[in-house]
Amino acid sequence: MIAAFAAPLLAAFAWAAGDEAKEDAHARANLPKAKITLAEAVEIAMKKVPDGKAVEAGLEMKADHLEFLVEIVTGKRHNEVEIDAVSGKVIQVEIEDQKKLEDGETAEEHAENEALETEAAATAKFTLLKAIHAALKDVKGGKAFEANFEREKGNLVVSVDVLAADEISEAEFDAMTGKLIEIEKQARR
Repeated sequence: MIAAFAAPLLAAFAWAAGDEAKEDAHARANLPKAKITLAEAVEIAMKKVPDGKAVEAGLEMKADHLEFLVEIVTGKRHNEVEIDAVSGKVIQVEIEDQKKLEDGETAEEHAENEALETEAAATAKFTLLKAIHAALKDVKGGKAFEANFEREKGNLVVSVDVLAADEISEAEFDAMTGKLIEIEKQARR
């Protein structure tokens, strides 16, 4: 009985760890190619959608270019701003299809993520941009490549992934107070 329950759970953790390992390798390979920072990308996106709040930002490799994708929430509308990571030019701004599932995401997980982002935009006192700047002060010599709001132990937190000297660290901050919760160094994958 326990084995029947544990097997799917272990498989989910293995999938998540594999996905995280790909993201870490992607950051190591591509972040040095970016000419603008994650913070600059968020600032550029906020100028394009000035009445919203940034809730997620990250580096992505497309077929022919490297870009930062920044999600800005205005009310209940989620806007995606794509920014060329080399030139800093806005590629496009589009309203996110909130019904579209991400790879490997269930409908329930998707609904929870969208609700969390809407809540973060409405209630968080510590912004994504402030969290990025704080993480870079705490992880010396690093470059941020991903930032987002999460729920940890029932509390809203801002998580920032930073690459420094080929080592990935995740800094977590309380989204209401800005207090550093922890910096966790990721195991090399």
